[in-house]
Amino acid sequence: MTNASSLAAPKELFIAEPIGGFGANHSTTPSHALLNGAAAGLAASGAGTPPKALLNGAAAGLAASGADTSPKALLNGAAAGLAASGADTPPKALLNGAAAGLAASGADTPPKALLNGAAAGLAASGADTSPKALLNGAAAGLAASGADTPPKALLNGAAAGLAASGADTSPKALLNGAAAGLAASGADTSPKALLNGAAAGLAASGADTPPKALLNGAAAGLAASGADTSPKALLNGAAAGLAASGADTSPKALLNGAAAGLAASGADTSPKALLNGAAAGLAASGADTPPKALLNGAAAGLAASGADTPPKALLNGAAAGLAASGADTSPKALLNGAAAGLAASGADTPPKALLNGAAAGLAASGADTSPKALLNGAAAGLAASGADTSPKALLNGAAAGLAASGADTPPKALLNGAAAGLAASGADTSPKALLNGAAAGLAASGADTSPKALLNGAAAGLAASGADTPPKALLNGAAAGLAASGADTSPKALLNGAAAGLAASGADTSPKALLNGAAAGLAASGADTSPKALLNGAAAGLAASGADTPPKALLNGAVPAGML
Repeated sequence: MTNASSLAAPKELFIAEPIGGFGANHSTTPSHALLNGAAAGLAASGAGTPPKALLNGAAAGLAASGADTSPKALLNGAAAGLAASGADTPPKALLNGAAAGLAASGADTPPKALLNGAAAGLAASGADTSPKALLNGAAAGLAASGADTPPKALLNGAAAGLAASGADTSPKALLNGAAAGLAASGADTSPKALLNGAAAGLAASGADTPPKALLNGAAAGLAASGADTSPKALLNGAAAGLAASGADTSPKALLNGAAAGLAASGADTSPKALLNGAAAGLAASGADTPPKALLNGAAAGLAASGADTPPKALLNGAAAGLAASGADTSPKALLNGAAAGLAASGADTPPKALLNGAAAGLAASGADTSPKALLNGAAAGLAASGADTSPKALLNGAAAGLAASGADTPPKALLNGAAAGLAASGADTSPKALLNGAAAGLAASGADTSPKALLNGAAAGLAASGADTPPKALLNGAAAGLAASGADTSPKALLNGAAAGLAASGADTSPKALLNGAAAGLAASGADTSPKALLNGAAAGLAASGADTPPKALLNGAVPAGML
C-alpha cells in the first residue's frame, strides 16, 4: 500500500497521503477520515481533487486495507470531507465521480449501489438527499461515465438504495425526483419512459410496483415537471412501458392504479377521464381496448379507490370517452363489455344495474338512449355473457334504471323497446313473454304494474314492432304472465286495463273485440271464462273507460252466435 513506485498514480497518492497522516493502522481508518484527509492533502499537492479522483483512489486503495469500501462508506466520507475542502459536494458531483471511479475498482457501480451510498452518506452532511437531488445528480453524472442512465436504471437503484436511508422511496417521490431531475439531463422524461423504468426497476427492490403505485407517483410527480399528466398520457405510458416489465398491464391493473393514484394529484379521476385515457392510450400498446376490457378493469379497479363504480358511472365514462378513440360506443358494445367484464369483478351485473348506467351515461354522449336501443344492445350483448337475457330480467333492469335517468320509463316505452330489440336476439318476444317479464320485473321498481299500465304500454308499443297486438294476444299474454306476479288477473282488471289502454293505440276497443280476446285468451290461463265472469268484469271495468256498456253491447260481445 505504501510502495513508493505507486505514488505517480493519483489513486495511490491519495491512499498514501492520508495513511501517513492519520496513522499506520489503516485497517481501522474510517473512510470519512481518509477522504477528508485526501481532499485537504491533495489540494495542496496540486493533484486532482475532483470526487472522481478521490473516490477512484479510495475504492482500489481501501479494498486492500480491509476498510469499508462500499459506496455508502465512500460517499459518506466524500460528502463530509469535500464539504470542508470547498470541492463540489452536490450529489451530482459525488455520483459522477463514483460511477467512473468505482468502475475500475470492481466495486458495485450500478445506480442501486451508488444511490444507496448517497442516501445514507449525504444525510449526515446536510446535503440534499431527496430523490430529486439524488436522481438529478445521477442523470447528469452517470451519463458521462457510460453507466446505465435510462430511467429504468436510475429508479431501480433509487428504490432499493433509498430504502435503507429512511428517505421517501414511494413511487411518488422517486418519480417526482426523476421528472424534474431528468429534464435537465436531456433524458426521456415522458411518462412512458419514467413508468417503463419504474416497473422493471422497482420490481427487484420489493417496492410497490402495481400500476396503482406507479401511477400514483407519476400523477403528483410529473405535475411539477410540466409533463403531460392527463390519464391518457399516464395510461398510454403505462400500457407500453409496463409490458416489457412483465407487470400486470391489463386494463384492470392500469385503471386500478389510475383511480387511486390520480385522486391525490387533483387530476380528473372520474371514470370518464380514466376510460377516455385508456381507450386512446391502450390502443397504441396493442392492449385489449374493447369496452369489455376497459369496463372489466374499471369495475374491479375503481372499487378500491372509492371512486364511483356503479355501472352508471362506468358506462357514462365509456360512452363519452370511447367516442374519441373510434371504439364502438353503441349500447350493444358497451353493455356487451359490461356484462361479461363486470361479472368477474363482483360488481352489480344484473341488467338492472347495466341499463341503469347506460340510460344516464349514454345521454351525454349523444348515443341512442331510447329503451329500444338500450334493450336492443342488452339482449344481443348479454347473451354472450351468460347473464339473464329473459325479458323479465331486461325489463326489470330498465324500469328501475331508466327512472333515474329521466328517460321514458312508462311500460309503453319499455315494452316498445323490448319488442323490437329482443327480436334480433332470438329471445321470446311474444306478448306473453314481454308482459310476463314486465309484471314481475316492474313490481320491484315501484312502476305501475297494473294491467292497465302494462296493456297500455303493450298496445302502443307492440304495434310498431309488428308483434301480435290484437286484444286476444295481449290478454293471452297478460293472464298467464300476470299470475306469477301477484297482480290482479281477474277479467275485471284485465279488461279494465285493456279498455282504457287500447283506446290510445287505435286498436279495436269495442266490447266485442275486448271480450272476444278475453274468452279465447283467458281459457289457456285457467282463469274463469264463463260469461258470468266475463260480463262481471266487463260491466264494472268498461264503465270507467267510457266504452259501450249497455247489456246489449256486453252480451253481443260475450255470447257466441246462437247461444242466446
